Amino acid sequence: MNYNNIKIKNQYNNANFSINQLILNFNRLRNNINFKNNSLISLLLILTISLILFISFLKLIFIRSNSSSFFSNSNSNDLNDIDNRVNLKTNYLLDNNSKFSNILNNYRINSNSLSSNKGITSPSDLDLREKLSFHFPYEPSKPLNNHIWQTWKVDITNPKFPANFKHFTKTWDTVNEGLGFNHYIIPDNVIDELITDLFTQVPEIIETWNLLPKKILKADFFRYLIVFARGGTYSDMDTLGLKPIKNWSNFDSDTLLPLLKNQDSLKPFTDDELLKLIDPENLQTPVGLTIGIEADPDRSDWNEWYARRIQFCQWTIQGKKGHPLLREVIIRIVEETKRKNSLGLLNKVESKDTGSDIMQWTGPAIFTDVVQNIG
Repeated sequence: MNYNNIKIKNQYNNANFSINQLILNFNRLRNNINFKNNSLISLLLILTISLILFISFLKLIFIRSNSSSFFSNSNSNDLNDIDNRVNLKTNYLLDNNSKFSNILNNYRINSNSLSSNKGITSPSDLDLREKLSFHFPYEPSKPLNNHIWQTWKVDITNPKFPANFKHFTKTWDTVNEGLGFNHYIIPDNVIDELITDLFTQVPEIIETWNLLPKKILKADFFRYLIVFARGGTYSDMDTLGLKPIKNWSNFDSDTLLPLLKNQDSLKPFTDDELLKLIDPENLQTPVGLTIGIEADPDRSDWNEWYARRIQFCQWTIQGKKGHPLLREVIIRIVEETKRKNSLGLLNKVESKDTGSDIMQWTGPAIFTDVVQNIG
């Protein structure tokens, strides 16, 4: 086979590959669209696939028109085979075009609901805050997700997994037994892929993740990202589960009234008077985020021990998917990482020491600042 025939065959192979990619994308979209409510993205995918298909047709027509003189003088069995396969797969896509239309119609949404005064018409026009809100909407009326998230260097089945940590993790399963919780321990060798999968539509997150120079920074970032993206409870590996998670927080009056009655007061309150002090919406809406105070030192040298005078805990966090406070923490970390990168400071200590720098960058300092600013 001469050079021109080889070139033509390569063109056919490229066209065949393009058709294969179209079919793969079609099947992925068809299989996944039922649990992805982001129909605007589906529309963009379909338009993109349609454009590629159209270009593929033009490419095939061009190849055929420029190759006929070569086919007559060479063994064209391979080329004919490729041609037949391309035609079959093209027909497959055309036959299923109506299915694409049905999928799109079932998941159409009002684009005005995605727009603001900025005239946003597609996800590509969104800033980071809007992207995170778009892809991970916060739904306060929904219950907390029954997930427990932890992470370690190796999988729990690995012989190098610390024995004492196995005991710690078991306490979480024991105390929540029968309550329908899913307990995930994410090893380092899959965590990068997990973050990439979760935030494919928000490239700023993946870029920040890849820029973070230390594992401890990624460990901090991971806890905010996983609870924000999937909801549930994150806790460090060296923690014990002491109380069922479902009992951690509750806004119902049966729980609140006894607690309020035990508060120091100049006069006793009746139940009706106490209920007036509680936001009615809180009595009907499940708790969206549960955090605790890590430190409240009454000493002049507190800054030698902690990052903030009153410091909130982020080694255990419970929250709903898309919670606005976690979103703001994530944005702050992205912005701080971007700043450091632009100044060439990713691997330099800006605070008094490395530990303090980490706390300011991704740890309890930045977390506490957001809690205080938003709360």
